[in-house]
Amino acid sequence: MNALGKALLSPVVFAAASAATVAIAEPVVIDVMAVYTANTANKNDMAARLNALVEYANQSYINSKINMRLRLVHHSALPASEGFGDVIGDGDLEKLKNSEYVASLRAQYGADFVSLVGPASGYCGLGYVAQGDEKTNKLYSYAKSYAFNWVNIQCTSSYAHELGHNMSLSHSYAQGSKGGVYDWARGHGENNIFVTTMAYQSAYSSGSYVPRVQYFSNPDVYACKGLACGKPITDSKAANAAEALNRLAVQLADFMPTKVVDETSSTTTETTTETTSETKTETTKETTTETTTTQTTVTKTACKKQPVTDNFVKDGDFNENTTRYWGTTYGGQLEVAEITHDCIDNVLRASNGRYSNGAYQPIEGLELNTNYDFSAKVKIDSANNVRRDVQIFLVIPGQRYKTIKVASVTDQEFTVISERINVEKTSTLTELKTAYLFIHTPYNDAGLLIDEIKLTKSSEQPKPVVPTSLLYSNFENGLQSWGAAFRSSIQLAPISAGEGSYSLAVTYRPYWYSGALYDVKGIIKSGKTYTVSADFRLDSAATGTQYADMRLYYIDDAGHHWVVIKRQPTAAGQWQAISGDISFKPVGQIRYEKLFFFGPKSGIKFNIDNVKVLEKQ
Repeated sequence: MNALGKALLSPVVFAAASAATVAIAEPVVIDVMAVYTANTANKNDMAARLNALVEYANQSYINSKINMRLRLVHHSALPASEGFGDVIGDGDLEKLKNSEYVASLRAQYGADFVSLVGPASGYCGLGYVAQGDEKTNKLYSYAKSYAFNWVNIQCTSSYAHELGHNMSLSHSYAQGSKGGVYDWARGHGENNIFVTTMAYQSAYSSGSYVPRVQYFSNPDVYACKGLACGKPITDSKAANAAEALNRLAVQLADFMPTKVVDETSSTTTETTTETTSETKTETTKETTTETTTTQTTVTKTACKKQPVTDNFVKDGDFNENTTRYWGTTYGGQLEVAEITHDCIDNVLRASNGRYSNGAYQPIEGLELNTNYDFSAKVKIDSANNVRRDVQIFLVIPGQRYKTIKVASVTDQEFTVISERINVEKTSTLTELKTAYLFIHTPYNDAGLLIDEIKLTKSSEQPKPVVPTSLLYSNFENGLQSWGAAFRSSIQLAPISAGEGSYSLAVTYRPYWYSGALYDVKGIIKSGKTYTVSADFRLDSAATGTQYADMRLYYIDDAGHHWVVIKRQPTAAGQWQAISGDISFKPVGQIRYEKLFFFGPKSGIKFNIDNVKVLEKQ
């Protein structure tokens, strides 16, 4: 996820150039995704498990004063054709990195880091260690191509550990490890007392058990069994993973362009109240009091509810007095209960779940790219004056889950939650046969009451969406994972071809093919046709005939290949558009796929701006 733009809108303090540390008020957001086999999905609640892994890692960052947070943007089961076994093995990390299917998902959801999660034998995880240059405080441009790891589903802290490797961290001084960018970017421990997230327990044990604490190394945090969690970077045994991650966070978040945007929309809350009748007392001046008692019989009838037409939820107001349309979560119990006020109201009660209380119903007939309006009345079933979160989401089998709304609800009154939802069509989700609507509270200490559930097609539908670029780099948010090619140098330049302020400049070019490159694996795919375009500007000092050149370079099972997208003469000192179409059919597996810009004679500088890749319809 791109974080530089967000950082620039926040109070920013730049430290000395040698430190190159950026302090950002809001945490830098890192987008992550996970994949797993269908069998793993069948045996585990993957949404709950992955959220637990992400929450553990995020709490580790908070504890360690690391200014970044993970955001899970996608998770799904791998098709059997990808060839992953149900038990993760040594060769699966490279297979994950080279998978075109996974690369496509990564590009679609903008995931900066990708994890394979499932049962494993032998150890808890494996991940590539990102490399970079300590002098420039920069990761190498190819680091994003190695942002992959696998994690044993039973090893909670190992998710943060393996991501730490992907973010350049190594194990510990005791293990002889050095970080990929900074030598001191590693874990820490004290013998027989504790180890931090990146360190091995065995390296700091004399035979007794050593706990792993929920901290990354940081010498300024004294919370690891009462001791400092790291060593200063000037120490011979330096360990400060927190400082390394804070320095690199923006670059890590810039591995992939943001594709999943958090949507904020209004939630309508209504409260039903009960009224009690008044008691009228009359007193007289007489010394005797006469009391008259009148007995009144009140017959209460069923509440009259507004009928809902075209409701995708079956018996959403429970007038049929049955639970047959609903399933329960975590082995809980469901029953139709009567709530009596001035009328009798049937509601669904969910209780006695092992981990949470709630219900779900399969929903048929929903369409992709279509707006639906959802609403439901919910109340915590307790007499202890408690407040709990209620989560409402759609589960799409084999794909993902889509959060509808999370709301804070009490046991004092019913709260009406309403939301508009839309499930978008993607390359892996082309039709929506069945979705499962879940309404639950992730606690088991109180039940949940649910009523008047509605899911109807909205009267307001989205306008046709104009296809967006699969890649769009205008360099207003930094270099965006662009890299230098064939010994060139690249940097941001304060000149733009459009409304912005910056472009990418290639300033040192020992060869005519020295230029700039971008990893397009998962973006430009086999068998499809794409239009690649950019604005190209030669240095004003250039003379003679010069060319702007766009090419795709890839390696497959048949070897190395160059594909010319467009090569055209270009004038010096002015912006010129360059555009061309490309379609390729690799043999077997793609191992490497980069988009290159070069062309002018060696030594001639050039700029590029507004680079776009668009799939032709």
